[in-house]
Amino acid sequence: MVILFEKIKSILQNTNMDHIENIRQSIDNIDQQLIELLAKRFLCSEKIAKEKKKNDLPIFDPNREEQLFEAIETYAKSAKFEPRIAHSIFQEIIHQSRMAQERKIKKQ
Repeated sequence: MVILFEKIKSILQNTNMDHIENIRQSIDNIDQQLIELLAKRFLCSEKIAKEKKKNDLPIFDPNREEQLFEAIETYAKSAKFEPRIAHSIFQEIIHQSRMAQERKIKKQ
């Protein structure tokens, strides 16, 4: 009886670990997609930097950032994702985007 219990316990643990590994693989795939999307976003940001330089516009556009954060809150709510978390993540993305635009303009 003890041997049977240990065998069942081992099978359940392996099943749980397999399930965890499947979920982790899903997370890894999502992370890869996020990186690919961020790379595309930063390419667009660099293109905007070129246009801003051509038109002698500042990097920081408070109206645009306000629009972005309003949209992000809407997107988060519709995805049933905590808007506060989305806001925090996008604060960093936007900050890094601005920094990339500044570097791009300095190179030109």
